Amino acid sequence: MRSRLPEERHRNLADVETNGPGRAGGGVSFQRFTGPIPDLAERRHRTGGHRRMQGSGSTVSSDAFVAMIEAAGLTGHWSWCFATRAHVWSAGFFHILGLAPGAIEPGWEILRDRVHPEDRPGLPACDAALAETLCDHTFRVLRWSGCERTLKSRGELVRDLDGAVIGVAGVVFDITEQDSLWRSREADLRRNRALFDHASIVFSSMDSFPPDDYPPELRALTGLRNLDLLKDFARFVLPEQRAYRRNRLAQLVRQGQPFSMTPTLALANGHGKAFTAVMVPVEDPTGRVEGWASLMVPAGPERTPPDTARDVDPQIAAPHLRAARNLLGWSMMHLAKASGLTSAVIRRLEAPDAPSDPDACAEAARGAVILALRNAGITFALIEGGAIAVARLD
Repeated sequence: MRSRLPEERHRNLADVETNGPGRAGGGVSFQRFTGPIPDLAERRHRTGGHRRMQGSGSTVSSDAFVAMIEAAGLTGHWSWCFATRAHVWSAGFFHILGLAPGAIEPGWEILRDRVHPEDRPGLPACDAALAETLCDHTFRVLRWSGCERTLKSRGELVRDLDGAVIGVAGVVFDITEQDSLWRSREADLRRNRALFDHASIVFSSMDSFPPDDYPPELRALTGLRNLDLLKDFARFVLPEQRAYRRNRLAQLVRQGQPFSMTPTLALANGHGKAFTAVMVPVEDPTGRVEGWASLMVPAGPERTPPDTARDVDPQIAAPHLRAARNLLGWSMMHLAKASGLTSAVIRRLEAPDAPSDPDACAEAARGAVILALRNAGITFALIEGGAIAVARLD
């Protein structure tokens, strides 16, 4: 479907004069390029061919605006008139190519010859194809000096007031620095993925904690979506550790100092695996924390939480409960409050003569105590010989 350029755009094109092919001055103007516009003379008579800058007493011509923008050396414009088949490059376009204005005769084939060989297949091969394949193009060019730059060009068909296509006009931007940053970022992502695929190492950097976007490697490891982690960043650890890890991690981040911890991650395959996580604050020149860098590496073999809990919990006895409570520095009253029981029940569960095969009520009470201890950072683990180790996770 054809669409006619707005009248305002016609006036803009007619107002801006561009140097002709290969010349620094004089030459073809956009008024000649687009043809006569009926009310152009009247508008120039009223405005003097200038635009007034709002809020000031000075007037700046359209030519001056274009020159001011292109003086930064990162933009230029081009055009192609169907009637004369003449190509026009602005001074800014010449500068982007590393040339003095008018150094060569402008032309699409000449420009395409300077395009990086890997990028040429995606560009029109001739003038005729240029008119038929107008869209955004990003490509690298090799300057005559040998320097490589990355350009982004956008063209549009130019129509007269009757809607007939009379030529092509476009702008070009030098995006070398942006493209270099993008390529560097892509290389970093590939390196991170290689470390993950080979050794299950997860690296991430974040502007704040919790972050807005979690690394794809962590999501692949745990089978969680980014939305799941945004709702609760502790979802990636085992359920019995989440309350402790959530509070402890937030506390350490507020301190703004490097730290490490070894949580047990809930893997996507249903197993659990301990990972050592190191988090280091990234500071700006004034010493203010502007983000965090994190590295997670496997700390031990995988285990299956349901089977482990089923094996360990029945063997947890009074001495293990007392040891766990002492590791936390809790009183019986504190443990009773955390488990929702009374201190008398806690005393009976920790008594030296507590039965090894408690009844249903005592078993439920012991389960509540074990869960409260785990939520506070205590872990119970079977070790060689069938003994139970009690430890506090940092």
